[in-house]
Amino acid sequence: MMQVSVEAVLNKLTSEVAAARQQHNTAKVREHLAAIRALCDLVLEEQQEAQIAPAAMLEQRPIHTAPSFSSAPVPLKEEGANGGSLLDF
Repeated sequence: MMQVSVEAVLNKLTSEVAAARQQHNTAKVREHLAAIRALCDLVLEEQQEAQIAPAAMLEQRPIHTAPSFSSAPVPLKEEGANGGSLLDF
């Protein structure tokens, strides 16, 4: 993902605010405000991901455990069963 400098975003925010102040149409002002919100979200999410990434990398260490295998399966013994086959009733 490409990192956007905070300074570049602040410059864009300043130009969007200036453009919004020059508008007399409410719809156009709302468009500039939506762009301002998107720019703010961009910086805030980028900073949040930067804080989460190191913590996530620490938690993803592989855990090595020895697999436990039994040497032979143990058949179940039930009362009323006639044999070891599923078809024996």
